Amino acid sequence: MKAVKVSERIRVVGVDCPSCVVSIQRELARVGAEADVDASTGYSVVRYDPSRASLQDVVRAIRDAGYDVEKRSLVFSAELGEEEAARFESEVASLRGVIECRFSPVTGLARVVYNPFSTSEGELLESVRKLGWRVEPASESVVEEGERKPLYVPLVSFALGLLAVAYHALESFGAAPRVSVAFYALLATATILLNHDLLARGFRSLARRSPTMESLIALSATVSYL
Repeated sequence: MKAVKVSERIRVVGVDCPSCVVSIQRELARVGAEADVDASTGYSVVRYDPSRASLQDVVRAIRDAGYDVEKRSLVFSAELGEEEAARFESEVASLRGVIECRFSPVTGLARVVYNPFSTSEGELLESVRKLGWRVEPASESVVEEGERKPLYVPLVSFALGLLAVAYHALESFGAAPRVSVAFYALLATATILLNHDLLARGFRSLARRSPTMESLIALSATVSYL
C-alpha cells in the first residue's frame, strides 16, 4: 500500500539560485521527503511520509543543506505534571505545522515552534485543547516571570520545614520551650501557600486520572496538614 504523504507550504530562507534548490532536495531525499522550491522567493511545497519523518526532520534536513525555514514561536501555560511532559510534547509535536515542542515543568510554560504557513497561534491552541490539555496564552509578563522563576520558594520552603523539625526535636529533649500547635500550623500553612501551584497541578493530574509525583506530594501534604 502506497504511503500517504503530507504536504506543507514553507518558506526557505537563504535560497537564491537553482544550485541551492538541488542541495535542499538532496538533503530532503535522505529523510524520504521532496520539495518544489521557488529559487527567487524561497516559497516551497514539501511532501513527506509522516511514518518516516516529521516536520522537524524536514527542517533539520534543510538546515543541513545550509539554509533555514521561516518559523514562529508560541509560548503558553499548560496545566500538567512533570511525568506528563514527554507525552504532552509528543502529542503537540504531531500536530500539523508544529516543528518542535518543549515544556518546562519548573515554569509551567510550553514553547512551540511552528510553520506559520500551516497554522496560526489560535488554531494551534485550539488543536492542543482538542487533545485534552488545558492551556492558556501566556502574556509577556508571565513569560518573563516564568523564565526567571525565583529560587526563594524552594529555599524558604526547605527552611520552614527544617525549622519545624529542628524545633520539635529540641522540644522533645527539653532544650527549647514548648510552643502551641498553632506555631506548627502556621509553618505548614506558609509552606502550602508558597507551593500552591505545585499542589494545584498535582490535584489536576489526579482529576484527569493521570496521577504524577506532584499528585502524591499534593495528597500527602494535604493529609499531613489536616
